[in-house]
Amino acid sequence: STLVAGGTTDLSTVPSVAGATAIWDVELTDSGFADGADTTVTAITFTVTVASGGGANTIDDFTWSLSGTAAASVNAGTGQVSFTGLSITANDNLGSPTSTSVNLEVRAKASVTDKANLDNMTLGVSLTSVSSSGTSIATALPIAKASNVAVTVTATALNITTQPAPLTTEVIGIGFDMVVEYVDANGNRDLNVAGDTVTLTRSDTGAAGVTQGVSAAAASGVASFTGANQVVLDLPANITGTLTMTLTDNAGGSINLSASP
Repeated sequence: STLVAGGTTDLSTVPSVAGATAIWDVELTDSGFADGADTTVTAITFTVTVASGGGANTIDDFTWSLSGTAAASVNAGTGQVSFTGLSITANDNLGSPTSTSVNLEVRAKASVTDKANLDNMTLGVSLTSVSSSGTSIATALPIAKASNVAVTVTATALNITTQPAPLTTEVIGIGFDMVVEYVDANGNRDLNVAGDTVTLTRSDTGAAGVTQGVSAAAASGVASFTGANQVVLDLPANITGTLTMTLTDNAGGSINLSASP
């Protein structure tokens, strides 16, 4: 019997927010000519390495499955993702080769270790161990996946990472820092956002506006209102209302901030 990996499925990217995505297929074929016995795979182990990026994230920040069967163990130290208790059978079929396929699937967990560095994290995958019964498997291992798999984060929201602490008194005319990041639905930063502009507007009774820190251009998914671009508010003519600030990117996404004067 033989194993062929990546014959029909060999994805090079996987989205950060999605269900289990099939990235690599493994096909088991029984030639039907050797011994009249079926071939049944009972266990498979893949070795997954972090090829680049990812920050503090490891393979344990992902959920792994094999055509819907959850991994029996994921060891970030050794890089092994193991599946046991399987029954993947290619029948002998009396002289005619038969095949059956399974897919290695991956999904980023809703909460990963390092949300700021999941984007563009690249994983290398290889098939390193197979246990079977019936006809023996002649294919030499390991089999390396032809292409690495890169995680892609697509921002759908803005998130504030730096701002004045709750109940902090900010003095009109004195600057303060604000930092905004572009994130997906799970709060992972989109490192590919560059050049997009985040604009700060203010609305309250009698407000004069913002004298500094009106806008900031994003780089690697972050827009910073810091240093010479700190946020500085004008003194409103009437401070009896609620002070509201809105951060809006040039695609229309926004965050509203409100506080009593």
